[in-house]
Amino acid sequence: MPIEKITSRKSSVVKNAAALLQKAENRSEAGLFMAEGARLCADAARSQTEIAACFFT
Repeated sequence: MPIEKITSRKSSVVKNAAALLQKAENRSEAGLFMAEGARLCADAARSQTEIAACFFT
């Protein structure tokens, strides 16, 4: 999977991720959730959960 550099907070990818963080309704509609931090992300990967996107700095 190629790495896409995001250079603006106005990016649709950033806006969609922020919406997931803001409301449970958004997460339910999208069928997605957010995992923050190395441990939770590693746990998700080990559980074979499909990872739609990964953000890092």
